[in-house]
Amino acid sequence: MTDVIAGYWQERASSFHHAQAHTNWTLWHDIFAPYLNPNDRTVDLGCGTGFLSRALGQKHSPIGVDLTAGMLSFHPGPCLQADACALPLLSDSIDAIIGRNIAWTLPAAAWPEIARVLRPGAQLLLADGPWGCAPAPAGVAWREHYLSAYNEDTLNALPLARATSDTYAEFLCTFGFTDIAVRELTEVYDHELVHGTMPGHEPWRQFLITAVAPSNA
Repeated sequence: MTDVIAGYWQERASSFHHAQAHTNWTLWHDIFAPYLNPNDRTVDLGCGTGFLSRALGQKHSPIGVDLTAGMLSFHPGPCLQADACALPLLSDSIDAIIGRNIAWTLPAAAWPEIARVLRPGAQLLLADGPWGCAPAPAGVAWREHYLSAYNEDTLNALPLARATSDTYAEFLCTFGFTDIAVRELTEVYDHELVHGTMPGHEPWRQFLITAVAPSNA
């Protein structure tokens, strides 16, 4: 399953990167920056082409981690290629893990790794949505590849592919995370209604998930 998903995002890298012209970078900066300390060692998990690095700017400069070399070839900052299920990072070494549209496509095996590398009391900060429930992409060349990679069997195997706000909280609790909060990113949805979103997609509900890493991971 991981190889199939990685193959899809490898092929999508260029089109994904160049489809971000609609992005309101200030909007995304203001969603993430209040939670982050510039002196923290922050990892952007599933960083793709560096969306959050561009939004946050040099003040925060997260370390990007992604499974696909194609995505990382567009990344503007420090990054490394790695599988979220086997992160090449020391235990208790990271002050914050951030991510955008990555939780929905992570297998269950990634979450103990996330808990392992975060220091006790560190921040988990994710913007995501139930993309497994979203309408299939339309009018784009990569539609069939998407439907093949994210078929019903794949979506059923991904624990957060169709997550609700309650699902995120219950799921993270099982890995020892505390102080879990989920809020709907209405500002993103409203912006996309007016200005549009990435080709093939339509505005979709998204959440901001915050949590504190366990002390005994």
